[in-house]
Amino acid sequence: MVACKRLVMVLCGLVLVFAGAGGLGGCSGKTDLSIQYWQANQAIAKVAELSKDPESLAIIDVRSSEEFAKERIAGARNMTIAEFATPSVRDAKAPGETVIAGKDEILIYANDPGSAVPRAMAKRLMRMGYDDVYVLQGGLLAWKRAGGVVEE
Repeated sequence: MVACKRLVMVLCGLVLVFAGAGGLGGCSGKTDLSIQYWQANQAIAKVAELSKDPESLAIIDVRSSEEFAKERIAGARNMTIAEFATPSVRDAKAPGETVIAGKDEILIYANDPGSAVPRAMAKRLMRMGYDDVYVLQGGLLAWKRAGGVVEE
């Protein structure tokens, strides 16, 4: 009985230490639930609206450079998550930050709804302090199905 109580106390202590260290839910509070999405029709309208002021929107294509070369949303930049500094290495601006600096909104996309890369990129940018970051729900496939124009 005493050994059982000790075990419960040790386990409770470990849970408290783990939770206090940010192990439950992450230290930054940015999870997949924090990600904002634009449906394809919404993204098409927003891109058309913001194309009048191209400095207000950054469009990031996280697909391979080969896929990007074949087709992309007009104005998109092909970038990888490695081009953005981690929150712990924020002394100097990473190359990717020059692309998004001063933008009001950031749209990230890949090919399809199953890709985790746009969500990972969105979480990285949110951890860096960018608030208006959106993932294109359904990716480029949904964009094209909804009548969105691509450039080659």
